[in-house]
Amino acid sequence: MEENAWLIVLILLPVCAAFVPYLFAGKEALKWAGRVLITAAAMEFILVACLFISSFSGGFWYRVEEFGGFGLSFAMDGFRAVYLLILSFMWMAACVFSVGYMRHHENVRRY
Repeated sequence: MEENAWLIVLILLPVCAAFVPYLFAGKEALKWAGRVLITAAAMEFILVACLFISSFSGGFWYRVEEFGGFGLSFAMDGFRAVYLLILSFMWMAACVFSVGYMRHHENVRRY
């Protein structure tokens, strides 16, 4: 296994994208939330697909030292890579269909 910092991007990308709708209000929030959500989900799926293909050579790991006193480590290999690929595809599909669903609801900024 080799070290790969892209694993931390897999976690930070959706977290950062979640804050974008709070910059807009009303109908603009729905329009931008949908665009940012679908773009972030597609980027996440593409990144996972690239890492999935690269994981056949043995997998990846990344460790954040001194996080919470113990450290934090991430790994991607074998079944984890397959599961993450399926999960990211399902998230992307749910994001595409949820934009139309949320058009008729209030409090879109919380979405």
